[in-house]
Amino acid sequence: MRTAALIICLFGINTIVSASLCSIEYGDDWVKQYNSCPTSPTAAYNAIVQLYARGNKDQAKRLLIDNLDKFDSFDPLEQLSKEMSRWSNDPYMLISKLTESSLNTWVDNLPPPAAFDGELPKREEMPPLPELVKDEFETTDQFKTRVANAKLKRQKIRDLIEARYQSSVKNYNNQVSQYNRKLEKDKRERPKKILAKQNELLAGNIKLVLGEPMLKELSYNADEGVFFARLISSHGNFDLPIKFSVPLSKARSLKQESAQITPEVEFTVENNRLNVKNISIPHKNYPYQAELTSHVNTSLVLTAQLDDTQLKTAYTNLNTIKPQKASVTDDNAFFNTALSLVADPELALLKQQQAELERKQEEVKQQKALENERERLKQIITHQQQALASLGGGLATQYKGLLPVIDWSFDPGYSNKNTVMVIIGNRNYRKGVPLVHYAHNDAKAMREFARQGLGLNPEDIIYEEDATKGVMEGVFKSTLPSLVRSGKTNVIVYFSGHGMASNNDASLLPVDSRPNTASVTGYSRNALMTQLGNLGVNTVVILDACYTGTSKDGMPLLAAKPVFKSPKQAWIPKNVTLISAASADQIAWMYDSKGLSLMTYYLLKGVQGEADKNRNGEVDSHELSSYLKTTVNRAALALHEQQQHPEVLGMSQILVSRL
Repeated sequence: MRTAALIICLFGINTIVSASLCSIEYGDDWVKQYNSCPTSPTAAYNAIVQLYARGNKDQAKRLLIDNLDKFDSFDPLEQLSKEMSRWSNDPYMLISKLTESSLNTWVDNLPPPAAFDGELPKREEMPPLPELVKDEFETTDQFKTRVANAKLKRQKIRDLIEARYQSSVKNYNNQVSQYNRKLEKDKRERPKKILAKQNELLAGNIKLVLGEPMLKELSYNADEGVFFARLISSHGNFDLPIKFSVPLSKARSLKQESAQITPEVEFTVENNRLNVKNISIPHKNYPYQAELTSHVNTSLVLTAQLDDTQLKTAYTNLNTIKPQKASVTDDNAFFNTALSLVADPELALLKQQQAELERKQEEVKQQKALENERERLKQIITHQQQALASLGGGLATQYKGLLPVIDWSFDPGYSNKNTVMVIIGNRNYRKGVPLVHYAHNDAKAMREFARQGLGLNPEDIIYEEDATKGVMEGVFKSTLPSLVRSGKTNVIVYFSGHGMASNNDASLLPVDSRPNTASVTGYSRNALMTQLGNLGVNTVVILDACYTGTSKDGMPLLAAKPVFKSPKQAWIPKNVTLISAASADQIAWMYDSKGLSLMTYYLLKGVQGEADKNRNGEVDSHELSSYLKTTVNRAALALHEQQQHPEVLGMSQILVSRL
């Protein structure tokens, strides 16, 4: 990161995290905001941090304790309780935490670049060939003149259509070029915007945490002409020994007026680290330069950044198109035939009808080729728009091809006490592997189902986005077993991401895996089944992935072409129910208009009650199987013209039930 200097007088208060509150009449005073709106966990979070930063540490801790139970599903408060104990001795850690949190929130809500809305050009169709048969009351010369005029008129129509088409192609290519220039500009400016926002937030959080600087314990060495002092903050969490040179003639008045002096401190960010660069003591319009007399350790300033892979994926320029060749028909032969069969009008008419049918056949053939090319270009544009939309990151982002996750509201009447749930959404794979555009949305929707629908406690939900193989191994080999009580705990495992067939097995792909070495870098489905079976508890495994060598939008995982391999039927322990998004040789499609994977969308609808065929308040594996096979396949055919048959295999069990 480039060095950025921030000259800060260390006073004032900034809002920490923006939020939609039930009242905004108190501006940046989050303590008053919370008092007026005690039902807002965000207001509570901000009030706690603001109290702590103002030096009211005991009051902040009491407020945190009061709200941990009240908002037990609000993860930031839980994280706050773990980190607050370390802030007392390290105000820089608090500055870093606030900057990171605010910057990530800001980046998540950055709007993506505008969508490309150019209309792909389409050539108009030529009108049908005219019927040219000599009338019995028409001389041969008159007929020849009529044929010549018809031929000339047709050529003018052809030229006009071609001119319009060439013009529309030129306009389209100009739109593409302008759009690409805007993309390049946004690509250059977006990291700069993030850096500028980081500096802005950092400045505000330094002011918030450190408060107003003051000079204390001034001691003057007349022989050396040097003041020794302590630079402290009004909040008591900034205390540094300093020294600065002052002429003997100015020293007395400076010490007498030291209570009115507000030092200025210059910080720099170098290699993501916050450093004190310069300290200035202004007195009577002259800045005396001070220096620290002890080493100061500062924390890393964590930042939200766009990595190169994401930038390259999102900012791939659209291609201009070349004008397609016009449909070639032998019009000259048509007109010559009309002239050659003057003496046989019936044969002439039949020949002309044949020529018109051949012309239409050729036109349909070429039109189909053009439509295929148009469809290919549309898919390219759609994928780029989805990649651009991912730069915004926030769930509220409205964008073509990538809608926000549905605001699910689950019926709390379902209960699954003594249940542990693992949720993994792998979206951002390493270089060269397509995104799973809605995997994070899938995972977030499942987490809301776990919280609201099943009533699970936060500590019973293991939630991971973009899990590496190491993270997945840690979850299934260590974290999950530690939460399971044999014979008492139920387990639900959900995964949304890429899969791959490998060595007659199927592998779930961690984000750091490679599809061509899935047997080594992937996470074996059979190994997962064995690990879950060994837990000795009833388990439901939901895998929204396919093993065809393609992504959920049909793009190949390998650079060359899809590898359509069918893995063997999964081995399923007797205590496990396996729900798969598709059969072995099918693609697990996405549902673009819902912002979710297709199977996950209908799974959530099913467990809310739509799959409860006999209306007994329970959804069992047989009911869910029947429901998914019908709804998902119908939607896959309508949306993608491909079949998708989810499978529910293994142990028969009740999945959700009313209290």
